[in-house]
Amino acid sequence: MATSNPSPTEEIIPAAAPRGARAWGYFLFLAAGPLAAAAYAAWLTLFTYTHYGPVAAWYRPRLYWLLAAALAAGALWLALRARWRRQTWLRITPTGLTLHLAPHPPASFLWRDLLGVEIRLNRPLLGHLGGVIVLHLRAGSPVRLDRRFPNLPRLAWRLQRALYADRLPAFRQQWASGGNLAFGALQVNRHGLIVRGRTIPWQQISQIGLQNGRLVIELKTDKPLTLPVHRLHNPALLLWWLHDEAQR
Repeated sequence: MATSNPSPTEEIIPAAAPRGARAWGYFLFLAAGPLAAAAYAAWLTLFTYTHYGPVAAWYRPRLYWLLAAALAAGALWLALRARWRRQTWLRITPTGLTLHLAPHPPASFLWRDLLGVEIRLNRPLLGHLGGVIVLHLRAGSPVRLDRRFPNLPRLAWRLQRALYADRLPAFRQQWASGGNLAFGALQVNRHGLIVRGRTIPWQQISQIGLQNGRLVIELKTDKPLTLPVHRLHNPALLLWWLHDEAQR
């Protein structure tokens, strides 16, 4: 991984990949199958040539040579993936992030280039937690961080906290001036919360939280309001902001 030494305010997160002795063991394991198939095909070719002639030596071992070639192609692909993982990293700084998803060149983004950070988790049949982090950009296609990076929930939290720290001064300035803070389908200001064209004063709200992929707004005198998380920009930033304001 070709990166410079990070400053105390930077964090470099490498992708999960075999390294050191584990890497050598992994590559030897990948090479074992093709080598074994090729060795058996070579022995069978020599055996049939000496006992049955050149026609049989070409015909009988051909399936094993094809098997060896297929195993070699698969091993080469897996070895390239492992190498690309070893070269993949993410650098988080106070001003933005740099992402190197090998074999593609590194790409840098400022925090103001991001609309939001979303995490989508799923649990496959084998029970291993999977998912993806989606970086929504103001311009361009979303950027995805997959299971190449370890502990996706923790990584999403780091990215969201860094984005929140970058947005905090603007939040405070806009809040103090009476402006609205927009979080997608929901807006907040000093007087209340605006959702679906309805303004709800803070005095009528008892609790706000996330439940089963939805933002739930508990009201004191009415039934709760719910919004799907995918309709919101940065719901974590919204909850952190409301918590911080409640503590001030």
